[in-house]
Amino acid sequence: MQNISNLSYASLHVEPLIRGLSQLGQLLDHAVQSLHAPADLTARQWVDISVALRRHRLEVSMAVGSLAHEPLAHAYLERMHLLRRDIAKRIGSLGTGQKEPLHIEQFETLCWESLASGVMWLDTLQQRVSIPARPSTAGQLWERIRSEYAVKAADLDAPINSDYEIDQILYCSLARDPMDEAQLENLTHAAQRMNRMDHITGMLMYADGVFVQLLEGPRQAVEELWVRLLHDPRHLAIVQLYHRREVESRACDAWGMQFVDRDMLRALIHEAMEEVTAGRQTAWAPAIERMDFLLNNTTWGQFVENLQTPPAPTPAPPTA
Repeated sequence: MQNISNLSYASLHVEPLIRGLSQLGQLLDHAVQSLHAPADLTARQWVDISVALRRHRLEVSMAVGSLAHEPLAHAYLERMHLLRRDIAKRIGSLGTGQKEPLHIEQFETLCWESLASGVMWLDTLQQRVSIPARPSTAGQLWERIRSEYAVKAADLDAPINSDYEIDQILYCSLARDPMDEAQLENLTHAAQRMNRMDHITGMLMYADGVFVQLLEGPRQAVEELWVRLLHDPRHLAIVQLYHRREVESRACDAWGMQFVDRDMLRALIHEAMEEVTAGRQTAWAPAIERMDFLLNNTTWGQFVENLQTPPAPTPAPPTA
């Protein structure tokens, strides 16, 4: 199977990315102008902008997924994520009839920084992509984007204002069906592509049908992914070991894969038991306590086998 990190720049199609950036620029330009005018955009118009943002972010994510290291693209994705967050608040407030206060100057600056970071990335990307006789229309469009958006940006070397809270969720689950190395590789690559759009990073560990996964990223994105995992039919059993809110920094800058052994899982469950003792993981306390008992009183094979058997229900107290 071909490793996606080894694909060449020549396999990329840059012109659709340029067109997507141009369309996004026109929509954001219109949004900024409307914020300075008496009449605001309608909720439908804000939704159209949000949809265009998501579509373009998907295009960029797919392009970045075929490259080993693209820091400029990640900066572009980060700024677009912040824009979608602000626009989502605006849409929600319009639906309730109470407008969410939008800091116009900050929003406008973020718009121009987003577009300009896209220009910078595509500019460097074009230099590495061999386009034999690039159509003149694409060249003209590119120059217009550069002149209209790049010059409006503030300090592009300033760090991105990632003011959202970072949450972490660590969970252990039992795979419904055993997975071989090729299936694990496909799973990891799919997770990388999907989670990059939501700025979720983490670590995936696997051994003998047991998954241990760390998820970290913006709170809403992490919680939405967790809900999807709870309903994922590939998991036969799933236990949240801990959910840490507002961590100071990410533990992982990128996705990785490693095998989990008994000692590693015992250390992680020990951390989870500390969360239970501190009263921060009460909903999952019975499952964590059961895993701790099994891991310390059975062999690894018995531990995995016992995970497949749900615990006996707690008997109801006798009625008076």
